[in-house]
Amino acid sequence: MSSFRSGPIKLMAKRLDFDIVTAEAAAAGLVPVVYRDGGGWTDIASRIDQSLGYASIEEAAHIVRSLLNDPGRLKALLARAREVAKVLQL
Repeated sequence: MSSFRSGPIKLMAKRLDFDIVTAEAAAAGLVPVVYRDGGGWTDIASRIDQSLGYASIEEAAHIVRSLLNDPGRLKALLARAREVAKVLQL
């Protein structure tokens, strides 16, 4: 999972029914920002925080900017991502 270590956020730009990359990102302690539909959203990101789903590229950019501008919230979501991944047994 060392390939995930380039930053604290993983932007998923594709909708998948169950997104193993999103699950692995959460297990690595990254905050996944995903399209608000499909498995990456319903199974993983929405369990971390309801604000991590987007419907347009503009919304995705806004989510990423807001996370980067709020280090305290980002830190809390990083911890929550690991908690969710543990429940999924990753």
